Amino acid sequence: YLSGLIEEAKQTYNIDPNRVYLIGHSNGGFMSFRMACEASTLFTALVSLAGSTYDDPADCQPGTPAVSVLVVHGTADGTVPYEGVPDVYPGAVEVIERSAATAGCDPGSSTPLGTLDLVPALEGEETARQAYQEDCDEGLSAELWTINEGGHIPFFSTEFADQTTDWLFRH
Repeated sequence: YLSGLIEEAKQTYNIDPNRVYLIGHSNGGFMSFRMACEASTLFTALVSLAGSTYDDPADCQPGTPAVSVLVVHGTADGTVPYEGVPDVYPGAVEVIERSAATAGCDPGSSTPLGTLDLVPALEGEETARQAYQEDCDEGLSAELWTINEGGHIPFFSTEFADQTTDWLFRH
């Protein structure tokens, strides 16, 4: 269904095919990863907020090219736990390391990018960012934004939309 919507939009409107992105929250995050596994040629990058991917990496056979991935996940998420659920779905760190490897990046080499204050209800700059960008295929990268003490449905500041949009436009 989503593949059909993307194809129809590309045929109907003047769309740059290199600027098609997916953003999903929770089940939508799972769906974004499923699209990366099954239809990665249709879009360029994805943002998954509180989602995950297949437990078994063999269930995901992305096409070429791969997509850039931004995982945003709270450590206090009681619905889709940050650590994942054994034999059901992987945690945020494993998801981003797999995504980095798929993008050709070195999953064992990440770079801290500092912190952001994206959730006004949490004190200080609660969101720590890690980039996986070493040895990546051209134009690809992967990032993990960990919302320390963030729950499943964080109430973001407008800065969140600005930061995620900027990230997508860079990919």
